[in-house]
Amino acid sequence: MIDSSAPEKGSILVTDAHQIGGLGVIRSLGMAQYKVFGAAPSQWQNVGGCRSRHLHHRMVSPSPWTNVSDYAEWVSKACQRHNFDAVFPVSEAAMIAASDAKASGGLSDCHVIGPSREALRRCLSVGNVVSLLRKEGLAVPDVHTLCDADKIHEEVLAKVTYPVVVHRPLALSQRGRLRAPTDRVCYSSDELMAFADECISLGAPLLIIGDHSGHSVSTYCIRWHGTDISQFAQKSIHEADVGRLLSSLREEDNGSLVSQASKVLRILDLDGMHNVRFQLRDDGNAIFDGITPGVPGSISLPILKGVSLPAQLVDHVIGVPHVPPPAKSHLRRCSNFY
Repeated sequence: MIDSSAPEKGSILVTDAHQIGGLGVIRSLGMAQYKVFGAAPSQWQNVGGCRSRHLHHRMVSPSPWTNVSDYAEWVSKACQRHNFDAVFPVSEAAMIAASDAKASGGLSDCHVIGPSREALRRCLSVGNVVSLLRKEGLAVPDVHTLCDADKIHEEVLAKVTYPVVVHRPLALSQRGRLRAPTDRVCYSSDELMAFADECISLGAPLLIIGDHSGHSVSTYCIRWHGTDISQFAQKSIHEADVGRLLSSLREEDNGSLVSQASKVLRILDLDGMHNVRFQLRDDGNAIFDGITPGVPGSISLPILKGVSLPAQLVDHVIGVPHVPPPAKSHLRRCSNFY
């Protein structure tokens, strides 16, 4: 519950409030005594962060995925009307729209909490990211293009062993709608071919990601104008099939991984809050597994441990002292408290 006796620090617009990542950001900022305005399309006004007790006011917005330029215009008008101190975009589409609004002068006195459009575009290309990191000496997986926008590469398909992890980058449909980057585990050739056909219909490539043995370690890093502000690492021990996204929290005290994650952000020149993932093999070696520029739903995990990254980042950008929330050390699973 928000402490009404504590002074508010300022007002923040959080996009994509209906998403689980948006809920985590709203919870973090509300607990830090920010006046949080959550934006979501009309059909999603009763889900996710739109129901949070940490939300000051709900706003109806268009979808950033439907039309980025329209969303950028909406963000500019909302900021001018409410005089927000900052905009915290949650999805990749909202990040693009907010950076466009800032570049056009629509957010002259408002901070955009996220990377530049150029850096965001750069990190959304998995092949480009892997190539850049390999040149800098980081261990990265093999990545092969299974299909381009119009054809399937049979020689790559013939080498696939199942299950296989595949990735579709950010895609722009023929109708001008953005499609979010997607990772999927395919267990058969039929599943893989169906996904490939879907990607071709969107005019998007499909990438086969290399060996995923070992366990996943997620590092959450915040960085601003070249300065590392904070990091948090966790180990995900899956309780069920990885495709069902069920996992429990175990802290991973691994300074090497945190150091590698910070290096990834420096190489890609990314500001903001990002989830850098690694696969930790049984032999102790770590392989880069991907980066999530949008806010992941699992952001509630570090908040439960007393590491409130969204609030810590906004405090740094705006220039106010950060007071971490109390850790709930007895909680071992991600609980998306409203």
